Amino acid sequence: MKDFIHSKNAIICSIALSVFLCFFILLQLNLIYKFDIAFYQILTSIMSKPLNMFFIFITTLGGEYFLIGVTAFLLIFFRKRKLPIWVAFNLSISFLVNILLKVLIARPRPPAENMILHIGGYSFPSGHSMCSLAFFGTIFYFVYLYLKPSKLKTFLLILLPIITMLIGLSRIYLGAHYFSDVIAGFSLSIAILSVFSYFYKNKY
Repeated sequence: MKDFIHSKNAIICSIALSVFLCFFILLQLNLIYKFDIAFYQILTSIMSKPLNMFFIFITTLGGEYFLIGVTAFLLIFFRKRKLPIWVAFNLSISFLVNILLKVLIARPRPPAENMILHIGGYSFPSGHSMCSLAFFGTIFYFVYLYLKPSKLKTFLLILLPIITMLIGLSRIYLGAHYFSDVIAGFSLSIAILSVFSYFYKNKY
């Protein structure tokens, strides 16, 4: 643990948690709502049917059914067990932390009239953001570690972050979350991944 405290991973984890705490404090002080609405209005200014369809598709890539389904598929059919096991582990941790925080913070979702997809439950932090980053971030880490330099590796290292960011953006566009929900979700997942990558690297 002492080694972790003095590592780069600890710095990344601390920054990520600080970002989350910053947004949490701003939320409690009611100082972030106007910015959240302003960001949503920017996105809705370019709203169109093709974009609606695009972001509805993108958001399914961060949904629990897709992530759990792909993880189960990897666990059953992927020969190298490290990847699916760690994907499942990080996804489970992010999912449980997200549920706990949503219940404790209990921030209502954006108004229903703003939603393209009508969703219940609480809003802060975004579960899609947390879990998609846990899922695609773990795959990104393994691609970075184990794939030999190639066009495929470069392609995946570019594609995986783009998909994750688009999932976060889709939640705002579709009216399911505020900007601050998404950033808070990403921040927490980065903190979790930074801890995971440190202990994985030192164990394996």
